[in-house]
Amino acid sequence: MLNGVLLHEKFIIDMSNIDKAITFVRAAMRFKTNVMETQIERDRLAIERLMNYMNDHCTEPFNARKHAGVIYFSESKLNKVFKTYAGIGPGAYFRRLRIQKAMELYQSGVRNWTEVSHIVGYADLPSFSKAFKKITGSSPNSFHA
Repeated sequence: MLNGVLLHEKFIIDMSNIDKAITFVRAAMRFKTNVMETQIERDRLAIERLMNYMNDHCTEPFNARKHAGVIYFSESKLNKVFKTYAGIGPGAYFRRLRIQKAMELYQSGVRNWTEVSHIVGYADLPSFSKAFKKITGSSPNSFHA
């Protein structure tokens, strides 16, 4: 044991070992930075994939667990990372997509808002109208194509 303590003290005193230790710590810090940047890029790409998926499936019900699973995230990680990249949560983003799709359908000639509301996945016109007004600030009837 005495030898181990003496070797340790010698290591601390030896300046070349201190330089090696500093070099090692700097390399470790660069590695950590690269790993973090890689994770940030992976998260960004995952959120982009999910946004594309949501756009393609915006007429289906929103399910946080299912949507998190699409990109292999937990629900809590999905909420945190999605909000970081989109500025709003995934549920709010999904509702906006639905309303945007509804406006596009109405402009394309779908006859009435009841039909549009069912196409974009709302159970009834009142719940659709409430969501529409919350997102756009006006009722569907005041929307002009």
